[in-house]
Amino acid sequence: MMEKKELVEKGVKVFQALAAECSPVELEEAAEKRYGEAEKMMKSVSIPVLTNDAEVRKYIKEFDLQRPENMCRFFVESYYAGFETIASAVNGLQQENLIRVLGKIRGAKNSITIGIDNPEDGREYLRQAHEAVLEACGTLELLLQGYISQINEIDQKGKMKFFVGAKFSLSKIDTNITCARAAVDALITAVRLQALIAMQLNQKSRVVIMEHIGNIRNILSNESCDLLYAYDKNKRDGYWMQIPQKLKELEKVGLTLDEYSGLEQQNKIAAEPAGQKGGFFSRWKKQKGR
Repeated sequence: MMEKKELVEKGVKVFQALAAECSPVELEEAAEKRYGEAEKMMKSVSIPVLTNDAEVRKYIKEFDLQRPENMCRFFVESYYAGFETIASAVNGLQQENLIRVLGKIRGAKNSITIGIDNPEDGREYLRQAHEAVLEACGTLELLLQGYISQINEIDQKGKMKFFVGAKFSLSKIDTNITCARAAVDALITAVRLQALIAMQLNQKSRVVIMEHIGNIRNILSNESCDLLYAYDKNKRDGYWMQIPQKLKELEKVGLTLDEYSGLEQQNKIAAEPAGQKGGFFSRWKKQKGR
């Protein structure tokens, strides 16, 4: 069917946009959790190279990911695998606020899954998950501001004060940079989760995403990213210089999800029996010849 082909082609772009923040390990974990019952088939179908449209297309068809609810389930698993990695990285830092907010996001998974699996009765679960993740995003933004502020405060000290407390200051900076990285990763992943929830609720994903992008850009200004980069011991990976690109990819997620959802709605309408289109009143008028 032409409509299905179009949905697969749009699904390729959606898969690539959603997977941009996922590691191969996270994608593999999602595949194993979603398709564990198809273990033999999984061995012959590996996670596609994200830039290879043909491989992504094959993967989507194999696991019926052209259906938005299936795509959503797959990436909920991928993103939660990412949250586990982030949580592991901060558990030893004794940063209770950050650990707590990550726990809230992780705790919303059941509500998201129930909402996807029960589209008629699960909307309230999706709304609850949306509110929980939205609140967590706000907390992550505040925490990120705090980490940057603490680094900036140390950076502004006079040379003598900095030298006297150098060991403590550098240790505090390292901790704040590690937490800042974790907060950014968690925030971007949480925003992607919100976009998926919005799609399931037939809301505009891009609207949800753009508000967060504005907040993140205000917090991670060029000046802030330069500061974080200057003190980051792992600056070779260029993490802080990649923030603008990460936000562009995030915006792309909103655009592609909205197009994907719109195409799916068109297909549903097209698939309805002719006599069922237009609702009861329209059908009544046709029967009466009006």
